[in-house]
Amino acid sequence: PRHDSLINVDTDEVNVIRKKLKIPKSSYIVLLASAYQSHEYDSFSDPQLLYDMKKSVFEAADKSTNIVLVVKPHPSENVEETKSIAGKNKNIIFTSKKSDIRELILICDAFISFGSTSTVDALVARKLVVCPIFPGWIWSNLFKDSGVVLIPTTSKEIFEIFQLVANNKHQDIITNNKTRREDFLSNWIHIANGMSSHRISEIVISMSKLNY
Repeated sequence: PRHDSLINVDTDEVNVIRKKLKIPKSSYIVLLASAYQSHEYDSFSDPQLLYDMKKSVFEAADKSTNIVLVVKPHPSENVEETKSIAGKNKNIIFTSKKSDIRELILICDAFISFGSTSTVDALVARKLVVCPIFPGWIWSNLFKDSGVVLIPTTSKEIFEIFQLVANNKHQDIITNNKTRREDFLSNWIHIANGMSSHRISEIVISMSKLNY
């Protein structure tokens, strides 16, 4: 049921969210599902990698025109620390930690994560999905191996993806990835057609008619 709202999209709701965030109608939206790394994992992955990837995303937004980067912090993330990485870069909006990321996925044109489970939500919603993996980053291997997301490994490649979105070239990639995306989701989502709540209600009704 979590995914039903990502498929049955209410256009008015999308417009309300954009207006609330004060995003111009002409701008493309890139959503970053930001992340943090607990120090207990520092022996597995250099925390500098996450810093560098965030910085590269922020700089790409700063250098891009016709793009707004919306940052949804992780609930356990130090937001001020992440904002300090963004510095005075332009075109960046930070939302509350408590924001429902599904609402933000509805309005975005491209979705960026560092391995977040919400990456699946973005795939269900048929968005362009980007998982930066700088050499040594191990937390996105599931999506790396899927073949359905873009995997930039350098700052330059991240910027090039921003330019694809700014020039409305991302839809071609989404279309070309359709079969691979559906194959990947079939292993994780039962039936992603927006009818989960309906199926559950039908089962409940059927069960209520049984004699125990």
